Amino acid sequence: MDTEILKQELAAIRNDIKQGFAEQDARIDRKFVEKFAEQDIKIDRKFAEQDVKIDKKFAEQDVKIDKKFAEQDVKSDKKFAEQDVKSDKKFAEQDGRMRMEIAELLETQITPQFEELRSEMAKMRSEMVTKSYLDDKLADLEGGMVSNLRKEDNKVNKLLKLLETKSILSGEEVRSFDEYQLFPRLPAV
Repeated sequence: MDTEILKQELAAIRNDIKQGFAEQDARIDRKFVEKFAEQDIKIDRKFAEQDVKIDKKFAEQDVKIDKKFAEQDVKSDKKFAEQDVKSDKKFAEQDGRMRMEIAELLETQITPQFEELRSEMAKMRSEMVTKSYLDDKLADLEGGMVSNLRKEDNKVNKLLKLLETKSILSGEEVRSFDEYQLFPRLPAV
């Protein structure tokens, strides 16, 4: 029994020690959490202060950079304006010279050539034939051609008649040639 009691007392002491450790552990955890929370708040505050300082410095730098860009823009605009004036002046001089050269070219070379062309065209117009003249000539040619064709047709008719009378061609064969004649013969009565 003595051992039994000792075991029970030992178990009670162990429980007390465990409970003491648990309470001590809980206190340490609470203190750690409290200290950690305090440190977290301090760190957040310091970060916020640093953010404000950094933002302020960036804003100052931004203002300085904007000012420098504005100064450079003014300088660039001034230089470009000067260059534009110089370029415009040069182009105006060149344009004036080109206009003078073109006017001289027109006067000395192109205008005389146009005058020469005009005189050649007037000469050609005076030598050209009229429509009525061409119509008369065409009618004469057509009449001459019809006359020649009529003569040829008469020759063919005489030849066919001769061949028929000599019995080289039959009457039917002679009539078949009538289809090809330009001026058909009148049937014999």
